[in-house]
Amino acid sequence: VKSLQMNLDSTKREANNVTLSLKSTSEEKNHLSSLRSEMEQKLQTLQVTKTEIESQYASLSQALLIVSEEKNVLVSSNRKLSEQIAGMTDEHAAIMKHSRSLDLQLQTASSDKSSLSTSIHTISQERDNLLAERENTRQKIQQLTTNMASLQSQIDILNTEKQNITQELSVSVQHHNLEKMQA
Repeated sequence: VKSLQMNLDSTKREANNVTLSLKSTSEEKNHLSSLRSEMEQKLQTLQVTKTEIESQYASLSQALLIVSEEKNVLVSSNRKLSEQIAGMTDEHAAIMKHSRSLDLQLQTASSDKSSLSTSIHTISQERDNLLAERENTRQKIQQLTTNMASLQSQIDILNTEKQNITQELSVSVQHHNLEKMQA
């Protein structure tokens, strides 16, 4: 009986161990089920993310194609601009050459203007001198006219005196002749 009791106790212990093991296995099963659910959710999330990435990749590929086309357009435009710049460089050189020619013409014109200004100043001085001489001549003519008028007046006086003297001489001669005839 004692041996049976010991076997019974051992069996109870083993039963308890099995129960604990089953309980532990159930908990692990629940835990694994929970992990599986999480993994499935993560997988769904990854699938959505994959779809989004594939969509973004398609968009980026389209954008890259557009950028490539724009790059080709820019390269072509850059080539045309380079040609235009080369043409503008030649035109700039021609303009600079023409500008230097204009500078020389301007210097010549400035020199001519200076010479002309000197000539004008000289002519102006000569004109002023001529005007001064003309004024002097006018004053001299006026003075001569006044002197001639004075001389004419003196001549008139002398002519009057001459006539008076001639008349007096004539009268004196007549008197003298009468006196001679009476004598």
